[in-house]
Amino acid sequence: MVEYALLVAVLAVASLAGIDALQTSASATFRAEADELSDGPSVAPPATSVPTTAAPTTTAAPTTTTTTTTTTSTTTTTIPRATTATGSWGATSANVDGKRWASAATLTLTDNRGQAIRDADVTVLVEYRSADGRWREADEVDGTTSSSGALRVSSADLARTGKSAVTAIRYTVIDVDAGRLDWNGEQVSVTVSAP
Repeated sequence: MVEYALLVAVLAVASLAGIDALQTSASATFRAEADELSDGPSVAPPATSVPTTAAPTTTAAPTTTTTTTTTTSTTTTTIPRATTATGSWGATSANVDGKRWASAATLTLTDNRGQAIRDADVTVLVEYRSADGRWREADEVDGTTSSSGALRVSSADLARTGKSAVTAIRYTVIDVDAGRLDWNGEQVSVTVSAP
């Protein structure tokens, strides 16, 4: 048993010495690695020197640089805001037969920039002139302008002769609702005579 204890003691001392040596070696290696990382790698000079041949030196010709500058000018044109509405007429008359005739007229609404006014509500007064020369009110016609700013109105067949003869018909704009545009207030009219 003493031999066994002695054997364990020898192994324990040898093991401790080995562990100590490993720790010391590992510590030294770690410090060397840390030093190399902080100082940078060390490069050993080559063992032998090999003669090198220098390449001939070439000088390049001087370069010329040309710079071109282009300036673009932009002109901004402000289009005035549409504020007012005005109207103009075009009209025709035609014979229906020997005893009757009819008329048609087209009102075109434009704004102060000359652009067509669509979807405007318009009231037109229709009057006729009898054979005695007096004007009489026939009706008021309401309509809405098309996408081209036009509103077409037309008459029924009108008598050419007799007590109910009509010698002319007149269409007059009396009201316009063109949204945010102001009607200029003119009672624009057109008179169409019998053909």
